[in-house]
Amino acid sequence: MNKKGGGEILSGKTGYYIVYIFIFAISIAIAAAYINNKVTVNVDFSVLERDVVSSMVFDCLKGSEFGIIDYNKFKSENLKECFDENTYYVKVKLRESGEIRNFDFSSDNRVEYYVLVDKGELQRDFLSLEFENVA
Repeated sequence: MNKKGGGEILSGKTGYYIVYIFIFAISIAIAAAYINNKVTVNVDFSVLERDVVSSMVFDCLKGSEFGIIDYNKFKSENLKECFDENTYYVKVKLRESGEIRNFDFSSDNRVEYYVLVDKGELQRDFLSLEFENVA
């Protein structure tokens, strides 16, 4: 049983090794191209920051019930305890009741909320929040 011809390379184990090496090389090339593809995404964190600062203000001024501001906590001293003036400058204003702040400043970061204020009885008011990140 003599075999004639030169088909041993493609039909033997050597052919499989060549195919495996070729597939491996293509996989490495695709992975390298994918890694070198420098995709830069600009992410705007201003909305997230606004929501986090707003949540911190509501936690600082909240009453016994969710969503109701305790008017007895509406003091600058209380705001200074909640916000370090080396991190955030915060100004909170209730349209009907006045303004508190932890530092004197002016900013374009302003948000308004419709809130309920507990002054012995529940009253409707607008809360204006202004903040500046100083860190």
